[in-house]
Amino acid sequence: FKKRYGVIFNQTAKFADGVCDLIGEECVVEHSKVKPMKKRKENLKKFQDGRTKINRISTVKSLNEGANLKRVDFIIIASGTSKLKDFIQRVGRSIRWQDGKEATIVRLFIKDSQEEKWVKSSQEGYDSISLFNYQELEKHMLSLDDT
Repeated sequence: FKKRYGVIFNQTAKFADGVCDLIGEECVVEHSKVKPMKKRKENLKKFQDGRTKINRISTVKSLNEGANLKRVDFIIIASGTSKLKDFIQRVGRSIRWQDGKEATIVRLFIKDSQEEKWVKSSQEGYDSISLFNYQELEKHMLSLDDT
């Protein structure tokens, strides 16, 4: 999703920082351990600006509720919880409806784990597809980048 805006949800600040480091200059981090608060506000502003190269934000839970992020059309949940509310908040707060917009939600989990059961139960009633390896995901992502 090179040209798209996205949020990566992680379970810990350390993991969120690592994700941001891996992505590089297109990513900023947002969580409670980013100090001072001014830096957190600057990171959000850079992400929302649209004129910067920042189009990814790596976070923990600080953007679950109350965040009205512009231009976000995909999220990656790198670490979920058993709480359906967390999933709903992440989807609802991060991807806002817009005419003609197609939102993408990627949820990472370990096959045959408890987290896989949480993913399946929380997706009941949603239009979703399951991809079980990186090659399938890469192929799907490339087809979305063409649209």
